[in-house]
Amino acid sequence: MSDKAIVEALDSLFTLCFTIERDLTIREPSVLLARKLAPCWEADPDLHSIFTLQRPRDLTRFSQLANFQQTTFLLVCSDQRFALRGQLVKLPESGLYRFVGAPWLAWLSENDRAGEFQMSDYPNIDSQLDQRFLVASQESVAYLPCCCEICLLVFQQVLGSLHYLE
Repeated sequence: MSDKAIVEALDSLFTLCFTIERDLTIREPSVLLARKLAPCWEADPDLHSIFTLQRPRDLTRFSQLANFQQTTFLLVCSDQRFALRGQLVKLPESGLYRFVGAPWLAWLSENDRAGEFQMSDYPNIDSQLDQRFLVASQESVAYLPCCCEICLLVFQQVLGSLHYLE
């Protein structure tokens, strides 16, 4: 299977992907990631300029990537807008690596950034999807008391208006 076919297959499964070049620059970001990173990755596509690596922390050379193929990568965008979690897949023809991942829900929730991504931005195969449903449900429930208070005030005003008409 060619690198191009593998990249297409991976991008159909994962929403946030990019290829890591030998000089640790990013190329071929997925559509969603390109939109999230624009225009910073085009101006400076260096991995360490775009992301702070939470895990692994000690990645400084391309040759080290082989040691991290079984590692969950945790990346925070340098402007702190969002974070990713994922892993590497080695592309056989070029020897480059494709990062495949999804929004890092725990980081997004802890940093009040859960709204940065839509439900559709989470891959269907991602184990975090269940957590995202839970967070979305909790967010909806959090608005419920406010809505009830507003409804009660409106109801009281309507009743007051009816009483006034008598």
